[in-house]
Amino acid sequence: MKKLLFIVLVCFFHTAWNWKDFSLKIEPRPELGIKTEWVVDTVKQGGLRLDLVNNSPPLVQAELVVQGNAIDGIKAYNKKNGKLVWDFSIPSGVVSPLVLYKGNIYFGGADGFFYSLQLKSGLLNWKYFSASENTSSALIHEDKIYWLASNQKLYALDIKGSLLWIYSGPSSKEGFFLHGGARPALYKNTLYVGFQNGSLLALNRKTGQLQWKRSFSQPIVEDLKISGKCLLVPVFDSHLFCLNRGNGKTLWKLQGGSAVQHREPFDIYQFHKGQLYAFKNRKLEWKKKFESYPFPPSLFKNYLIYGFPSKGELMILQAKEGHYVEKHKFGKGLAGPAVIQGEDLYFLSVSSYLHKLKLKAK
Repeated sequence: MKKLLFIVLVCFFHTAWNWKDFSLKIEPRPELGIKTEWVVDTVKQGGLRLDLVNNSPPLVQAELVVQGNAIDGIKAYNKKNGKLVWDFSIPSGVVSPLVLYKGNIYFGGADGFFYSLQLKSGLLNWKYFSASENTSSALIHEDKIYWLASNQKLYALDIKGSLLWIYSGPSSKEGFFLHGGARPALYKNTLYVGFQNGSLLALNRKTGQLQWKRSFSQPIVEDLKISGKCLLVPVFDSHLFCLNRGNGKTLWKLQGGSAVQHREPFDIYQFHKGQLYAFKNRKLEWKKKFESYPFPPSLFKNYLIYGFPSKGELMILQAKEGHYVEKHKFGKGLAGPAVIQGEDLYFLSVSSYLHKLKLKAK
């Protein structure tokens, strides 16, 4: 009887089962595993709730993740579990990227002050009044601090907060400039700074005296970098320029200039007018069309991870070929660039939540 029942069942499945609708094969897994470790709200309970735009990226250290927001200040969280360690309130918040130097954090506040805090405790060392919103990242070298405020003045301070010199950049006819600013670059005794009217200046870092000047047709709002003989200058909605450090003359240029990610030797990924361009040795490897403008990408092994201010997802591409791998959805869009440390990815969302994700290439 059992043998007869078995034969009947085999015949039934053989005739009735459509193997096109069912497969015993294991579903293909994504190439990059992503797991949410923790999520914390960076706004105080009961505080004003606004969508964040162009916010500072997380500062990730051995034990802490420090995050500023454009609402109520800056906070430090335990890296393992996301628990709050310290909180420093600042009126109108913080959008300037945070810089760590010798155990202290340096950044500009939206209240017109530039701050120095102790990393472990969040205690204030000093603050300097610039009378302008501070949005760009500071450059610190040999106990000297250089940062460009939104009033287009470049400030040079010593590590204790005393003023060394100020260079007043170009003024705006409207009396203000767009949100954001470029981090200066330094080579030996020359400081390079880009302004939002397209001016690029080379200054003596000790005195602030002008050495040479060059003008571009579009704003310079992304950080300047030194790479070999190049001063790399991303000019918004234009090109990425490699300039001679000594006189500012163009050595070469590449299509693009927005949302630039660069690593040696000249592997460059940049977004320009809806297209993501990938260059190797200054030759175009591939390009890909995007519907919206992303923040600069994060590089994890052989993957590019892009986030968008207007879309609640991280897009993951193969860095070498540009092939789409997968998306990670999390709600609203990104408030600033994502940061990768090891296999951990951190980002702040538009709705003020700080996320920690675990990445694992399969």
